[in-house]
Amino acid sequence: MTELTIAEVYAIGLPIILAMILIETLISGLNKKSLYKNKDTLCTSGLLFGNIIMGFVIKGATLGLHIFIYQFRIFDLVRRDKIEEANSKLKLFQSVFDEDFVIEIQKTNRADELDYIANILPLASSNGIPVIATNDVIFSNKE
Repeated sequence: MTELTIAEVYAIGLPIILAMILIETLISGLNKKSLYKNKDTLCTSGLLFGNIIMGFVIKGATLGLHIFIYQFRIFDLVRRDKIEEANSKLKLFQSVFDEDFVIEIQKTNRADELDYIANILPLASSNGIPVIATNDVIFSNKE
């Protein structure tokens, strides 16, 4: 079975729903029955278009949040020896997330990684921020 994206579902479904509403309205009008009222059509259309617009709004808000959060990247600040600025960002995160804020470190052989770890550990210690050491898990066999 083919996987459909949300955009494809709307691209296929919206014309079908609008055509069904139009057909029902025409049949109702031809039979001189008022089975379908204009406000029903407007309500259904409004819900459909509102749903699509909300999808764009949520995606835009998510993108905006990611762009906003990007300015708080601690690794780059520590790597560029902006220790005081990194310390102020850590304190901001700690004030927002309280005891749920931790620092994660990984050894993945990136440039400046050891310098980062050497600089971030004292910052974490002086601010009372827990440090968690993690790493990627790679298996040699699929099973």
